[in-house]
Amino acid sequence: MYDISLLNAISHQRVLNYRKDLEEVMLLARATPSLITRIHELGHVFDWFDRTFKKKEVEQDKITGYWFDFVNMVLQRYAVLFNAELSAADNLVANFFWRFLKNPALNKVRTSYWEQATPLAFLGRGGARAYYTLPPTIDRPLAIIHMPRAALSNVWRWTALAHETGHDIFFCIDNLGNELDYLVTSVVEKVLLSGSVLYSPVYAALKVNNRTVVVEKTPVQFASTLWSSWLNEVFADLFGLLMCGPSAVATMQELIGFNNVGGWYGINSPSSHPTPLLRVLMNISVLRRLGFEDDAQALEQRIWSSSAPVPRELIWLQKGNGKTIVARASLDSSIALAERVTDAILHTPLSSLNKHSLRQIINFDARDQGLIIILADAIMNAGHLQVLPAGTEPRHLVAAAQLAFNRQPFLAMQIHETVLKLLSVAGP
Repeated sequence: MYDISLLNAISHQRVLNYRKDLEEVMLLARATPSLITRIHELGHVFDWFDRTFKKKEVEQDKITGYWFDFVNMVLQRYAVLFNAELSAADNLVANFFWRFLKNPALNKVRTSYWEQATPLAFLGRGGARAYYTLPPTIDRPLAIIHMPRAALSNVWRWTALAHETGHDIFFCIDNLGNELDYLVTSVVEKVLLSGSVLYSPVYAALKVNNRTVVVEKTPVQFASTLWSSWLNEVFADLFGLLMCGPSAVATMQELIGFNNVGGWYGINSPSSHPTPLLRVLMNISVLRRLGFEDDAQALEQRIWSSSAPVPRELIWLQKGNGKTIVARASLDSSIALAERVTDAILHTPLSSLNKHSLRQIINFDARDQGLIIILADAIMNAGHLQVLPAGTEPRHLVAAAQLAFNRQPFLAMQIHETVLKLLSVAGP
């Protein structure tokens, strides 16, 4: 019999009495069937929290969000409301996480996680931050990947969890972000200075804190600022694509749309997300260069066949004053530059990755897509899939769910329930 009073008490308590809460949450974890096999790992997590809370120099506000997400992650499983969904998501996230970090090529690479860190999913908020992850800024034994509650009924969208795991990887590999930032900035400068891609300079008078401030940038400064701001998102997109292939791009396309407008914050801060239209076309271009021409054409056709004409220009509007245009860029020039940048991220050996490139660590090829097509056909014909094909991983299943849904959306419930069950038996 579940102790609902204890569940409610911990759920609503927001006073940071960590030491007392630790004991109670551990008791709940031990009483949670879906966490029984993880008690040894979670014991390390509780010990870590205990040591962290004792440190006088720890800034508690930096771990408060992490603590509450961890508590709620345990409570969600204790309540047994979404047990099948959360267990399936755990298995999927572990597949993404370990496929990268356990690659032998990354032996002894420094990360901000413990060597045996546990990745788990958490039903967080919806809206703009529906899928996200907390950056592992301290030596954590647990990775928490957030997913919106709406995802409980659409497993075909779970390729988005590969993107969020990509954010986690970007943050956790020592010096990866710095090395990629230097690489991308160098590529942008080289391309623009060569004259092979043209960008316009930026000149705008903005109202900031009740005073007029002039923003002025050369083409190189503008493009470098954009790609440095976008780097985290671009890496996560490429990570998701190399995990789930065309299905990852299809999901992203459905989630963000084709808008050509980006936000500009303050004086020197474009949005950290690439403008949706460029982002989708950038990922389609990567698919094409990886050899998935037919899939790239199909995804591209979604854009060109929309009722509204496709803009040929990207614009950035001042945040809080949506009528002030800060910058403009040609869509064609932006795509050309995106191809050079993404090629560099995919294929350049990096010291932070033991002199390997991203694509040498993880890759998506025709064999992966062939397996996904077989799985999608079987999922649409429920009952025909008695045994998973050799080599099937959770990432293949969610990619197959996306493909099956796009082919036969009227089978949404069947697709969701079938893949949810299969995720529980496919090893990470």
